[in-house]
Amino acid sequence: MTAGFPETFGVDRAGPGAAPALVLVPGAVVSRKVWLPQVRALSDEFRVIAVDLPGHGDRAAQPFSFAAAAACVADVIRTPAGGRDRDVRTF
Repeated sequence: MTAGFPETFGVDRAGPGAAPALVLVPGAVVSRKVWLPQVRALSDEFRVIAVDLPGHGDRAAQPFSFAAAAACVADVIRTPAGGRDRDVRTF
């Protein structure tokens, strides 16, 4: 991932690996954990991926910028989400 983080740093995944991916991106001042109820509810049908943005959650030490946040989300779409069959939601 961006800034040398492994793809699992600041990322929660649930659901079948072959299912369509649903990427959940939190808004300002919250972490990926805000999506926990949706991750639980949707993981039977989707491969649900929730990500922390720079400056938040597990990535709190990484400086936030819109460019870094966009790169982080793009990395998640390309890597854990597999770059296919994805839907991205923000809070």
